[in-house]
Amino acid sequence: MAGCWETCLLPVYISVAAVTATNGSAFTAGHFGKAPK
Repeated sequence: MAGCWETCLLPVYISVAAVTATNGSAFTAGHFGKAPK
C-alpha cells in the first residue's frame, strides 16, 4: 500500500510544486514590475 501511495502521489506533488513555483515567479515578477522606483 505504501508503494502505491508514493507512486500515485509523487506526480501530483511534482505538479503542485511546479504550479506553485510558476505562480510564485509570476507574482514576484508582477510585484517588482509594478513597484515604484
